[in-house]
Amino acid sequence: MNQTFHGSLGGDVRPVAGCRVGNDAGRQDHDAAIGVPPTRVDGRILTQPILRDEFVTIVACDNPAARRGMSMRNYLELPHVLVSPEGELHGIVDQALAQQGKKRKLALTLPQMFAVPAIVARTGLTATVMKRVALHSPPAGRRLVLFPPPISLPEIVFDIIWHRRSDSHPAQAWFREFIAEHAATL
Repeated sequence: MNQTFHGSLGGDVRPVAGCRVGNDAGRQDHDAAIGVPPTRVDGRILTQPILRDEFVTIVACDNPAARRGMSMRNYLELPHVLVSPEGELHGIVDQALAQQGKKRKLALTLPQMFAVPAIVARTGLTATVMKRVALHSPPAGRRLVLFPPPISLPEIVFDIIWHRRSDSHPAQAWFREFIAEHAATL
């Protein structure tokens, strides 16, 4: 999607697989990337946190679990949607469950989470997604009940990621500040 905004400044927004965000920020044709910070960062890649979110577990309002609550037992009995951009059949929830010797039933795996609230709102599935996605998913959001997950999950932090070569460039600094300011309003 190529779009002009703020006068003559242009942008090209492209999806990037999560495991490549840090690498792609170092490419000559990428000014910055937004995503979960890379686990391995060398001195060439710089990051700045711009958005924090937490996980919630969602079910349709007519799902019996909406009335019973989200105990660990109820959570494990339900079929789950897994969001896995990399296409793996496990995620952060599965890792946390495995540490407790538990495993959930996966019914559907999707590469991104924006369709998940609509799917959960119309099925007997459950999912653990970012709270902002669940709250800002019209009209599905009105048909969902949100619970804290019955397991401890870390806060999710999104960073703007860029290469050191553009760190002192005035337009790049302005662009990073523009993104950070707008992310703070979400």
